[in-house]
Amino acid sequence: MNRMVCGVVALVLGGSVGASSSPVLFSSLGLAPGSDWTIAAGASVVFDVPSATLGEVIVQGELIFDDAIDVRFEASRIMVMGSQGAIRAGSVQDPFEGELTIVLTEPIGAPEDQPMMGYRVLGVMNGGSLELHGETAGIVSWTQLAADAVPGATELTLIEPSGWSVGDAIALAPSGEDAREMERLTVTSVSADGRTIGVEPPLAYTHLGRVFTYAGKDIDMRAEVGLLSRNIRIVNPENEVKPTGEPLDKLGFHAMFMPTSGPITLSGVELVGGGQIARPGRYPIHWHRDESLDVQYGNRGWQVEAPSRAGDAIENCSIHSSGQRGIVVHGVNDVRVERNVVADVWDTAYIFSEDGIEKGNVFRGNLAMLVKRKSRSGDGVTTGSEFAFPRDDHTESNQAEHRPAGFWGRNPFNPLINNHSAGTVEGIGFFIDSQVMSYDMSRLIQREQSQTETVVFTGNVSHSNYRAGVAGGGIPTYGPKTRGHGLMVGDYNASFDAVFEDFQTYQNSVLGVWIEDDRHTLRDAILTDSSGGLIAFRSTLEDVVFNQRSDNTLGRAPQLLGNRKNPAGGIHVQPTGYGNHANLSNVTFMNVEPAAVSLWSDPLPAGSGMTLEGITLVNTMPVYHGADPDELDSTYVDLDGSLTGTGRRTVIGGAPLLDQGGVFDAAANAVFLVEQPPLACRADLNGNGVVDSADFVAVLVNFGLPADAGAGDLDGDGTVDDDDFIAMVVAFGGVCEE
Repeated sequence: MNRMVCGVVALVLGGSVGASSSPVLFSSLGLAPGSDWTIAAGASVVFDVPSATLGEVIVQGELIFDDAIDVRFEASRIMVMGSQGAIRAGSVQDPFEGELTIVLTEPIGAPEDQPMMGYRVLGVMNGGSLELHGETAGIVSWTQLAADAVPGATELTLIEPSGWSVGDAIALAPSGEDAREMERLTVTSVSADGRTIGVEPPLAYTHLGRVFTYAGKDIDMRAEVGLLSRNIRIVNPENEVKPTGEPLDKLGFHAMFMPTSGPITLSGVELVGGGQIARPGRYPIHWHRDESLDVQYGNRGWQVEAPSRAGDAIENCSIHSSGQRGIVVHGVNDVRVERNVVADVWDTAYIFSEDGIEKGNVFRGNLAMLVKRKSRSGDGVTTGSEFAFPRDDHTESNQAEHRPAGFWGRNPFNPLINNHSAGTVEGIGFFIDSQVMSYDMSRLIQREQSQTETVVFTGNVSHSNYRAGVAGGGIPTYGPKTRGHGLMVGDYNASFDAVFEDFQTYQNSVLGVWIEDDRHTLRDAILTDSSGGLIAFRSTLEDVVFNQRSDNTLGRAPQLLGNRKNPAGGIHVQPTGYGNHANLSNVTFMNVEPAAVSLWSDPLPAGSGMTLEGITLVNTMPVYHGADPDELDSTYVDLDGSLTGTGRRTVIGGAPLLDQGGVFDAAANAVFLVEQPPLACRADLNGNGVVDSADFVAVLVNFGLPADAGAGDLDGDGTVDDDDFIAMVVAFGGVCEE
C-alpha cells in the first residue's frame, strides 16, 4: 500500500473521532494510554505511529494501517460495526508491506460474565468489514520435502522455491504414525535457488521426501512443510504465552464474524494463540451463525437456509498454538478457505460445516498439522471437562471433541479439494460426521441438496492419525469414540450420494478408511501402513489399493484392533444390524496380515450379500474367519474367483479359525474357502442337466428345513430359506454347465 499523505480535520471529544471530510492521522489525536476509543461513522483514521496501547476500540468509521512503518497496535478488544465500519491493512492488489502486530489484551473472566461477543475479541458485525492483506500472502504457504531428512539434520530440500526468509518460523509434518513428531523450526539460511533451507534446531525425527508406487498407484509421502510466520500478526500479550505462543491457560483471543457483517478477507495473516478452551464459539477464526435468522424446527431453532458469504475468504494465512480449533465456518455458505496452515491446535483444525446446514464453503489446498485431543476431565489447568460441547454422560462431545480431526463437518456439500491432514493425536484426518446434534435437520437439507448438487471430495491426503492402545487389549475400533482413521464418513443411513475419490492415506493407528452407506463410493484411493485397511459396511470400493506395510517403516507394526484383541486385516466385515453388503471392484491387497477379508468374532449377518471382483492379492491370504461356524449364517461371493483363485464364481462360507497356540496358520486356514459350482448346477437338484419345475418343487417342499433334512440349501448357510428360494427363481430355466 502506498504511503498516504493526509490532511487533518478532526473532532476529538474524549476518546471519540467524529465524522470528517478528510482522513485523520492517529498521531494528532493525543489519546492517553489505555483510553477507550470510538471511530464514529463517517470518520477515517490512518494509524501513523509505531505503537499505541488502548482500551476497547469501536470502529464505526474507518481505521487504516499505514505500511510505511512497522506497527504494534494494542487494544483490550476491537469491535467493527455499522455499514461504514472497516479495518483495512493493505489490499489484494497492494498488500501491506510492513510488520503489523495486533495485540488483544482484555482479561478473560468467567464465562457467565462475558461481554457482547466474548472476552478479548476481534468482532465484526452489522455491516462492518475487515480486510487484512499482508505481503507474505504472495509466497508459498506450504510445500513438501524433496529428499529425506534424518535426525540431526540442519538442512531441508524442498520441491519448489519457497520465498521464505532467514528468521521465518516453519513447521515440519511427521512421516510416521505419531503426530507428535511434528517439528517447529526456524529458517537459518536460504540457497540461491530457494529450494534448500537451513534450519534450527537440528531435527529430532526422520521425515520422508519420497513418492512410492504400489500396484500402479502413487502415494505421496513427501513430508509437508508449512510457513508459520506472516507480516500481519494477531497475538496475546507476551507475558501470557509459552515460547510456542500457546496461551498458558489455553485462553486466548478470538475473532468472530457475523453474517450481517460486510466483506471479510484475510491473507498473509498469522494468528498465534487464539481460541478459548471449553468455551463454545471462541475460536481463532470463526464465521458465526446468527440465531436471529433461525426458524423453528421441532423444539429447537434452526436455519433452513444459511446466508451466503460469497466473497469472504481466508487464504495463505497461518493459525497455530491455538487453545481451541483453527478455522470454523458456522451457519453461513460460500466462504473460501484456501492454502492456509493450521498447526498445533487443540480440537479440530478446520470445520467446514458446524450445524450441517452449511453448503458451498470451499476448502482447497489447506494443511493441518498436530491436531490434539482435549480432555473430558480437565488437565489441572482448567476445571472440569475441556469440552465445549459435552454430552450429558460427560464422556463424549456432540461436536466430536473426543475425536478431533484435521477437517470435520456435518454436511458434505462443502467441497474439500487437495487438502492435507498431516497428523492428529487421538483423532481422524477427514471426518464427515452427520449423525450428531443437528442430524434430523441436516438430513432434510442434505436430501434437498442432493437433488441439485454434487459432493466434491477429491485429491485429499491424510496421514499420521495416532491412537494409543489400551492396556491388556487391542485398540478400540467401534463405538462412538472410535478414532485413528484416515477418513471416516459416519453416516450409515445417508440422505445423499457421494464419491470420495483420489484419496491417499498412510500411517494410521487403526484404519485407512471407514465408509458406511450404500450410497457412498470410495474410488481411486491408495491406503498404506495402517493396522487395518477399511470398514465398508454397505458401501462400494472401486480401484483401491491397500498395502499394510509399505517401504515407510517409521510407524508401529499393525496393531491388534477391537476390544477382543482381533488381528488387523484388509477389509473388515462386521455385523451392524442392517446387513453388510459392501461391493469391491478392482481392489488390491498387499502384505496384509492375516488376510484380505477379515471377519471378526461376531456372526456375519444373514443375507450380507457382499460381492468381490477384480481382487489382486500380493503376499496376502484371501480370508480370515474368527467366528465359530455355527454363528456364521450367511456367505459372501467372489464373483470372478479373483479372491479365491478359483477363476470362477465362488461362494465363501464360514469356518472356525484354526488356531495354533494363538498363532495364525495361513496354510491351515486356506481351507476356509467353500468353492461351489455355478448357480444353475447347484439348483439342478435332480441332476437332469437343467433347472426345471422339479427342482423348484424340491425347494418348496424343503423350505424352512435345516440343510441335512433335505435338498435346496443353495447358498450353503445350513437352512433352506428365502435366499435359496430367490436363487432358484434366478436360476430357473438355466442349463447346468460345469
